[in-house]
Amino acid sequence: MTELNILLITLIMYIIAIYLYRKFRINWILAPTIVLWFVPIFIVENLFIVIFSVIMIIITIVIAFFNKEEDY
Repeated sequence: MTELNILLITLIMYIIAIYLYRKFRINWILAPTIVLWFVPIFIVENLFIVIFSVIMIIITIVIAFFNKEEDY
């Protein structure tokens, strides 16, 4: 598989997880998406992409674990 295919699969998995989170409002659905942000860090050698991925890891951790909304 090429790098682009791996990144596309990762993006599709992330979009599905965001859709499920928005539909069911369950915070723990976002927790596994933290791992998805490590894929661009190890595959892409662009510094901008790596910094963006680290920022998104931090944002996803904050939303998944420190969100004050109640789970249903």
